[in-house]
Amino acid sequence: GLNNLQLIKLDGNKIKNLEWNLNKLTSIKRINLAYNYMESIKVENLENLEYLGLSSNLIRLFNFTSLKMLNYLDMSLNRYSEMPYLDGID
Repeated sequence: GLNNLQLIKLDGNKIKNLEWNLNKLTSIKRINLAYNYMESIKVENLENLEYLGLSSNLIRLFNFTSLKMLNYLDMSLNRYSEMPYLDGID
């Protein structure tokens, strides 16, 4: 299975939405989804996630909760108009 997966690198693939559940990948540490066409993303309960790269997308809506280990978040060059509270990010 994917229980030991630590890196997802899907940048530059013209992805519009992510239909699979990232939340079951509990060992994941790095996700790079930059340079795609995503308009929204929901990332929850990835307690080991340290890096989340989402730059150069079309993101307007996002929800991040329980990302206690996150130390790098890149959401530059997106389309959100305000930055809501990021619950669970210390």
